[in-house]
Amino acid sequence: MGSLHFVPLHCEGCDQTSLQPVDPGIEAKCPACGAGGSILPGEIYTEADIPVFERVAALVKAARLSSRDVRHAIAALTKVPAAGTPPEVALLQVLDLLPGLHALLPTLCLDASQARRAIGMLLVTVSAQLHRIEAENAARAS
Repeated sequence: MGSLHFVPLHCEGCDQTSLQPVDPGIEAKCPACGAGGSILPGEIYTEADIPVFERVAALVKAARLSSRDVRHAIAALTKVPAAGTPPEVALLQVLDLLPGLHALLPTLCLDASQARRAIGMLLVTVSAQLHRIEAENAARAS
């Protein structure tokens, strides 16, 4: 039997981004509040990734980034595969936006593979914040 895989889930109820086990028989529900959530596009993770993903998601949520900052972070993080930018450079480019990331850098940059994984985690959690911002703006406009 293979190891369990996890996908990112964003809760519309409490605005939390977490990892959900991949199981076709289970409805996507937030582990924090039980509300329904949306599976986010991105990488598939393992159980070993959960602690780091939770820390990344918490620091992104706590930062309450502006729409401009979210777009800046997404642009910096998506340069990595497109331009061959070393992943550590992209992480350094978002440090000003996410000061809590400083404490995670030793964990996130153990090697290039781990740094790319961290970028994937940041990208999915920052993108979830963009979705939140756009939903709030749409609600205000209506």
